[in-house]
Amino acid sequence: ISLGLVLMTKERADARNRRLALQDDLTGLHNRRFIFEVLGQQLALAERHGWPLALLIVDVDHFKRINDTHGHLIGDQVLRELAACIRSRLRAQDIAGRWGGEEFIVLLPDTDAKGATVLAEDLRLAVQQLRCLDPQGQPLPLTVSIGLHAETHPKGSQRDELLAAADRAMYQA
Repeated sequence: ISLGLVLMTKERADARNRRLALQDDLTGLHNRRFIFEVLGQQLALAERHGWPLALLIVDVDHFKRINDTHGHLIGDQVLRELAACIRSRLRAQDIAGRWGGEEFIVLLPDTDAKGATVLAEDLRLAVQQLRCLDPQGQPLPLTVSIGLHAETHPKGSQRDELLAAADRAMYQA
C-alpha cells in the first residue's frame, strides 16, 4: 500500500511538473517553450502535406503604461482577459501561447493568409470590446497590434524565419 501511495504521488507530481514546464502560469496558455516545439512540428506537417500555416503575434499596445499607471496586478488581469479572449476565438486545432511579457502567439494550422486575416481582425475588434477595469472601476481602453505571416507551401521554412516575419509584421502594425 505504501509503495502504491508513493507511486501515485510521484505520477501526480510528474504530471504537475509537465504542465508547469509547458504552460504559462498567469494566463493558462501554453508557454514559449511549448510553442517553439509545436511550431517545428506544425511546419513539418505543413510541408509534408502541402498545407498552409499561419502565425499571429499579438502585442498589447502601450502595456507599460497600464502597469505604470494602474499597477502590475491590473496588468496581470489584462493579460488573463486577453488570453481568455484569444482562447475563445480559436478552433480546436489552433494553438495559442504567451510568447513573453505582453506578447502572445497563435499558430493556425491549415490556414492561409486570408483566413488568418479574418481571425486577426476578429480578435482585434474583440479586444477593443473587452471590459477590463482600473482600480477605480473605470474601463481601460485596450488595443492590440497583430503581426501575421502565412506560408502557403512551407517548403524548407524554418521556425526562426516564420517568427521573424510575423514579428516584423507586428512592428509594422
